[in-house]
Amino acid sequence: MTIRVHVLLWFALLASVASRASAQLPPPALPPIAAPSPDEAAPVITPPPTDSAAVTAPSRRDPFWPVGYRPEKPTASPTAPGEQAPATAAPQPTEWERAQKLLKISGISVVPGPKGTASRRYAAIVAGRLVEEGDVVTKTLNGFTYRWRVQSIGPTGVKLQQVDSREP
Repeated sequence: MTIRVHVLLWFALLASVASRASAQLPPPALPPIAAPSPDEAAPVITPPPTDSAAVTAPSRRDPFWPVGYRPEKPTASPTAPGEQAPATAAPQPTEWERAQKLLKISGISVVPGPKGTASRRYAAIVAGRLVEEGDVVTKTLNGFTYRWRVQSIGPTGVKLQQVDSREP
């Protein structure tokens, strides 16, 4: 027998199996949808409330802000000329030290410069991030976010410079 005959026999066999399988299919599981009677009222769909008390818009973030940047929160109302603004508890110098101690420096590495040059620089892993000189690292403690700039990295450690602290 030739290849054509084999192919035709296979197609015939597959067609017969498929027709038997379709003949043995169970009836559809869903009953037909009955038309509503004229006595039944159509369901009423109410729109969601539109008053400002029920609907609150999510805070939006400008997509062009740097990662980690948060704008200053606006004050609720300006104070009168004779009144003093309520003072918020600014972080104490000891809080800066506590937050800095929580920064975990996992390692320091030498990064080679461009190929063919003898220059090299250091990089460190601080709080799980690879940082170089000039990068900013953050740590949140007691409701304040503390930020430091990496001033220098050497074989003996990382020197950080305080940038600012903010309430998130």
